[in-house]
Amino acid sequence: MHKEEFEWAFSQYIDGPEYDAAQTALFEVIRNAFEAGFCAAERLCSPQDSGKVVAIRRGEIAQK
Repeated sequence: MHKEEFEWAFSQYIDGPEYDAAQTALFEVIRNAFEAGFCAAERLCSPQDSGKVVAIRRGEIAQK
């Protein structure tokens, strides 16, 4: 019974705006980390983008 309650509660969460906001924020973190890694590996960083690499290495959430 506990599993059924959990599944119902989780499905309600996924359908809500909180999940959309969390998913969007997580996507941005992953995208920024990938972009910084790609930029560093390809040495395509502009001075503006190089700050993202430093922020991600420190564990900070980089802002665009």
